[in-house]
Amino acid sequence: MNAPLESEMSMRIRAFLICMCLWVISGCASIDRAPSSSSSHGAGASGPARDIVMTVDVDVRAKDVEAAARKLRAETEAAGGYVEHGTLSGDSDDRRATYDVRVPKSELASIRRTIADLGHVESENEKADDVTEQHADTDARLRNAQTHEKRLLEVMANRAGTVSELVETEKELARVREEVEKLDAEKRTLDAKIAMASVHVSITRDAPSVFETPGKSIAHAFVAGLHGARALFVGAAVVLAASAPTLVPILVLALACLWLVRRIRLRRAQEI
Repeated sequence: MNAPLESEMSMRIRAFLICMCLWVISGCASIDRAPSSSSSHGAGASGPARDIVMTVDVDVRAKDVEAAARKLRAETEAAGGYVEHGTLSGDSDDRRATYDVRVPKSELASIRRTIADLGHVESENEKADDVTEQHADTDARLRNAQTHEKRLLEVMANRAGTVSELVETEKELARVREEVEKLDAEKRTLDAKIAMASVHVSITRDAPSVFETPGKSIAHAFVAGLHGARALFVGAAVVLAASAPTLVPILVLALACLWLVRRIRLRRAQEI
C-alpha cells in the first residue's frame, strides 16, 4: 500500500517542480522582452520629420560696410546660396547695406556664424513655420490630379463614347492639366522654401565715439551745421518764391492805399 502512495507523491512533486521551472523561464523571457519593446516604442514616438520654413533677420554693425557686404555675398555663394536682393547706400560716414539671401537649410548655421563675424550683432530674430500639413495636402492634390489626367488620357486613347462625350472629355482634360500645372508650381515653390532658408541682413557702419576722434567729430558737426544753414536758406527762399505771386499784388495795393491816404491828408492841410 505504501509503494503506490509514495509513487503518487513523487509524481506530484515532479509536476510541481516542472510548473515552477516553466514559471521562472516565462518570467525571465518577459524581462528580456521589456527593454526591446520600450525601446521600439521610444523610436516610434520620435515621429516623422517635419517640413519647416526657416526665416532669420539679423542687424549688424561693422566698421567697413562694403567689406562686410562683399564677404557676406562671397560666403553665401560658397555655401550654395544666392543673393535675392541687395542695396548699398549712404556716404562714407553713414554707409549701410541691406541684403536678402537664400541658403540651403543645412548651411544656415554656417552663414549665421559668418554674419556674426562681420561685426557686432545688434539683434537677431529667427522664425520657423511648420508647413508639413500644407506640403502633404499639396502633394496629395497633385497626385490625385495626375491620376485623373492619366484616366482621361486613356479614355481619349481608346476613343470610347460619342463625339460629344469626347469633346467634353477634352475640355475636362484641359482643365485638369491646368490644375496639375498650378499644383506642381505650388509644390515646387514650397519645396524651395523648405530647402532654402531666408536670411535678411542689415549692415550699418559702426561709427567710433566722438571722444575717440575729436577733430573729425568737430569737423563733421561743422559740415552738418553748414548743411543745415543751407537747407534753412533754401527753404526760406522756396517759401518766398512760392508766396511772391500772392504777396506782391497785396504789397502794391497796400502802398497805393498809403499813398492815397497821405495825398488826402496833405490836401486837407493846404486848404486849412
